[in-house]
Amino acid sequence: TYGYQTDSLFRGHGIRDRTVAQFCTEASAAVRQATPLLSCRKLINYLFYLERYAKLKNYTFDQRLALRLRYSRKVVSTIMKTLERMKNDKKANYGRLVMRAINYVLDDREAFQVFLTDGMVEIHNIAIERCFRHIANGRRNWQQAGSHEAAENLAFMYSLYESCKMNNLNFGRYIEDILTRMKDGDKDYKSMLPCYYVEKSDEVKECA
Repeated sequence: TYGYQTDSLFRGHGIRDRTVAQFCTEASAAVRQATPLLSCRKLINYLFYLERYAKLKNYTFDQRLALRLRYSRKVVSTIMKTLERMKNDKKANYGRLVMRAINYVLDDREAFQVFLTDGMVEIHNIAIERCFRHIANGRRNWQQAGSHEAAENLAFMYSLYESCKMNNLNFGRYIEDILTRMKDGDKDYKSMLPCYYVEKSDEVKECA
């Protein structure tokens, strides 16, 4: 349930976020034990409504961020205050599932609010998890990476491959082009990211 929004070709420059959708999963198991969690879920439904509205209107990333700052930020603030009040309520005897859902958010509240700082960051990571499902299904076959560093390299390549798929890029052609550009001294790394990529090499041949 941790996500990395990559803004550099180099690992270590990612922004970690936790998704609101995962809190819904945690809260679903506990909502019968605490009525305030039900109000939080309704507020979260409103957050998703705002995201759907932005998508329906084909908002740019900047427009989506402006919408979030105008409406979503107030909703998130209300959710955080509600959870804080529940956690500090010594008289209420909330169960283990309720406290687990509350602590899931409050222990890392900054990561939950990353989507309020960047219009490119999604409110959930469902699409990413779907892309990596086949990798998770085959983890028994791929756990023999040889070393921790090799495993990190594999994860990086898998992430890059899935990013190419999401941006409708031919992975082989993409890799050949950016390696050629880097070999020739191109330092415009941002333009090499799949979401910003524009092919520049005229000598790249179509990959099978």
